[in-house]
Amino acid sequence: MAGLLFALSAREGWAATQVRELLPPVPHASRPDAPGHLTSQRYEDAYFAIALTLPTALAPTVWHVTEDNVLVVIHGEYHHQDGAMTAQDAIAADLTKQYRRGTWATLRNGNGLYVLILWDSAKRTLVVANDAIGAQLLFRAGNGAGRVWSSEPGRLAGRGPLDIDALRSLLFLGYQADHRTLRVGTEVMPAATAERWSMSAGVLECAVETGLPPPADPATRFEDAFPEIFQDAVRIRLRGVHKVRLPLSGGEDSRLLLGATMALGCDVEAVTLDGGQRRDAPIAARIAAAVGISHRIEPLREYAITEHRPLLDAVLGTTSDWHGAIFAPLYQELDPAVPILLGYLGGTLSGAGVHASSASAGLAALRENTLTPYTRQALGEPAGLLAPPQRLMMAVDAPALPPELLINLYGRQRRYISFLMRLAWNFARPTCPFADVRLLRLALSADRRALNGQRARRIAFCRMFPRLAAIENGNDGLPITSQHRRWLRSMFKRSGAGVLLRRLMPQLPRSFSFDRLAALAGRALETVDERRRAQVPAGLPPMVLLALTPVLLQEDDEAVAQALALLGRPGPESRR
Repeated sequence: MAGLLFALSAREGWAATQVRELLPPVPHASRPDAPGHLTSQRYEDAYFAIALTLPTALAPTVWHVTEDNVLVVIHGEYHHQDGAMTAQDAIAADLTKQYRRGTWATLRNGNGLYVLILWDSAKRTLVVANDAIGAQLLFRAGNGAGRVWSSEPGRLAGRGPLDIDALRSLLFLGYQADHRTLRVGTEVMPAATAERWSMSAGVLECAVETGLPPPADPATRFEDAFPEIFQDAVRIRLRGVHKVRLPLSGGEDSRLLLGATMALGCDVEAVTLDGGQRRDAPIAARIAAAVGISHRIEPLREYAITEHRPLLDAVLGTTSDWHGAIFAPLYQELDPAVPILLGYLGGTLSGAGVHASSASAGLAALRENTLTPYTRQALGEPAGLLAPPQRLMMAVDAPALPPELLINLYGRQRRYISFLMRLAWNFARPTCPFADVRLLRLALSADRRALNGQRARRIAFCRMFPRLAAIENGNDGLPITSQHRRWLRSMFKRSGAGVLLRRLMPQLPRSFSFDRLAALAGRALETVDERRRAQVPAGLPPMVLLALTPVLLQEDDEAVAQALALLGRPGPESRR
């Protein structure tokens, strides 16, 4: 599995031993044309060790030892200052200067999706920082001897027993509401955080600073500022690139990327995975034909899920999603020299979490739906689970901070985006212009009216690329430009007639559904031991079965059977 792995300990040799033992072979990555296309770059000393595994054709964003013997490593996409093509030694020297000054905000609120590691061997000090959005997830576990960090929680899976409540949350909601993972003792590092680890009398000590970047000038109108910032975000990520690969859906984010990359003169190769879950394929075909780009539609493939078990095990514990199972065979064929443009953050940064009727209604609905699957006895105080960490909330002025935006971004979206980003890193270089820190600052400063239903971004989109905006949106079946029809449809869904219709026809909201996933889910379940298969509760949707299969394959873990029994118990909302 590609990704990052490092360890720290006050005990000599412990960190190096941990990294060597936890860095496994990568059989899932073998390809007929490149049997060993993943390679690891390593560094070790007495108290610290690190390994970064990437496709052979890709160089790390930064891997550099400065003149004063400080190691600087950046995993992910990082765009220094104004995005200029800066040499690695210059980036490392500047980041080291910020470390010496203790200016942690510079390290944690840089531009991009990244994890930054800075190791000062002379002072035996480690700084770990991630970006403000935090979708380049980092996981950690440890004991009295030291700490281990990894971008893939499966590498740390043996560090603790299965967390039953986390598994229930994962399957019902798609993510864990707090920083837990599927394993007790393995947690997610909060977003927009810098940690400084030092050694004192043989003991590790940690200082933590968490805080979002300051909002943009509140006088700045979202729809006026968005086009220029977004176009520049694409430009700095594709400087010198002539060809890109774009997963084209029927939604708005991917066509925004399409318009921006074509404006830069890039050759765009688009691909649409036709899983039957929405009308993505026909709408994407219309978009591609309208602008005359190369486009292919890939049908959902049936395969034995055990072919990619090491990869799916490695990312297990972050988000319950069937995308991993269906994208793995497609990503395996990619050319690592061609960047993959990802647009999954777009709606998150422009109001996807703001409720149509009111902010308080959206918050109440989200909390109610999220907390239902948990057993209140097990969690003790569930009401506080969904709120982002207080340190994070307090770092920005409350009047300028839409809480729904934070909950959407730092809840499910953060883990879902990370899952797909880390999957792509196994085969090519993903890049996400929506992760530009300037767009986050803009969203944090926008009022709810601008964010509601992504209204302001749609205005900006129609100004930027009117021909692309005129094609209907696969997410809701309505033309993007028709604000009134979108409003009427939303009103009907919330009305008494809409509620009655959903009760009379419970399958109606799923009519676009997941028929093609059912065959793949059935094939996946066939790979599971017959005894364990018999314990799976009836009626689980195919996407849940696909997400659950890697857990079911862990036949030596008795907690899985306990979790399945809990999942099968009827509850007030367990069949939502």
